[in-house]
Amino acid sequence: MGTNYYAVDRPPCPTCDRPFERRHIGKSSAGWCFALHGYLEEEIHGLSDWLHVLTRPGTIIVNESDEQITLEALVETICGRHGEHTTAVSTLTPDWLQTNHATFGPYGLARVHPSTASFVSHGLGTWDCLEGEFS
Repeated sequence: MGTNYYAVDRPPCPTCDRPFERRHIGKSSAGWCFALHGYLEEEIHGLSDWLHVLTRPGTIIVNESDEQITLEALVETICGRHGEHTTAVSTLTPDWLQTNHATFGPYGLARVHPSTASFVSHGLGTWDCLEGEFS
């Protein structure tokens, strides 16, 4: 189970209060590097590109429950990750890694294996950049 994060570049419609389309930033899943959503056709290839998007005036960040999140909290979620010692020892076995298309990541985390179809890159820290649909 994880939490998805979204960027919203304008407030809800002032007439009907309908929210405008959200852009998927990525997903935080326990024991994994943050799955940052890449939009290669729009030149969003990693965290620095997302920071340019997220610091535009009027852009807000929300989680999947539409709770507003600060940029600082999101950056901490992306960059301040670590795996639990017991999770790393019991879960990151060669069989588990192969079954989950994963490889060893920093701080006891799993990270997406480069052979995975959605893989774009491993970030310099505790995030991976992926394309396509997220569950």
